[in-house]
Amino acid sequence: MFRVHQVFVIGLLFGSCSLIADDGLLTDDDVSTATGDILDAQGDRAVALGKGALLKSLSAEQFQDAIDKRLENRKERIEQYYELRQIRENELREEAADVSAETQQRIASRRAPDRLDEQQFNARTGEIFWPAPLDHERLKPYRKPIEETLAKRKSPGAVYRQWDYFRVARMVRLMGEAVDSIEDKLDTREYLALKDYLEQIDYEARFDANDNRVDF
Repeated sequence: MFRVHQVFVIGLLFGSCSLIADDGLLTDDDVSTATGDILDAQGDRAVALGKGALLKSLSAEQFQDAIDKRLENRKERIEQYYELRQIRENELREEAADVSAETQQRIASRRAPDRLDEQQFNARTGEIFWPAPLDHERLKPYRKPIEETLAKRKSPGAVYRQWDYFRVARMVRLMGEAVDSIEDKLDTREYLALKDYLEQIDYEARFDANDNRVDF
């Protein structure tokens, strides 16, 4: 009786060891358990994350390649633009070389506005009559360089050059932009008159004290 009981206890111990040794992933009929499903899902997720990282990396590389290609194309367009502009400038210089300075001045004068008269301009001091709104205080930083530069023409020992004209032309352009900014507040005739007057000032600045053109 004692031996039967001992065998029974040993059988229970071995049976319990067998249960503990089971990893719980598969049953006897190889059907996956809940724990196995979780591990499988985690494995699939890791693979998916890996693929996602790879795709993201490839996408970043393709995006960078696209940027590089776009910059290269832009560089080529800019270079082509300057090449074409240089060619055009060379052509214009060649055409101008075939025309005498006298002819150039005659052509320019036919298209030119009237020069300022004594009612509009004091040639000795460079002072200009500025109609409203060109006489506005905010435009003083533009008016002053114009009058100072034109006064230079009558200054003893001073030489009035092309760069002096460029200075006046730049200030005139800025004043013209100021007039454009308030175009909707001006009568059409007033707006056109102001633009014409600025064009006259620009034209006046093209001549030195001896009435020779300096803008060519």
